[in-house]
Amino acid sequence: MEEQGSSSKSATPKRWRQHKGGLITMPFIFANEACEKLAVVGFQANMISYLTLQLHMPLTKAANTLTNFGGTASLTP
Repeated sequence: MEEQGSSSKSATPKRWRQHKGGLITMPFIFANEACEKLAVVGFQANMISYLTLQLHMPLTKAANTLTNFGGTASLTP
């Protein structure tokens, strides 16, 4: 038997349900973007070293190759 006043849905009233997202998530998004930029800078520094020292590519050509790679990577999803 069912008690009066109880419903089959959630016992938590709508006003007590947590709101997800919003401005509280902004620090996490900014931290994620900062870490991503740091990783990109590290990747580019390592690739310049690799292209110039291991593959004996001239510095100007290596820098141009990385610029083209970065531009293409920014355009693709």
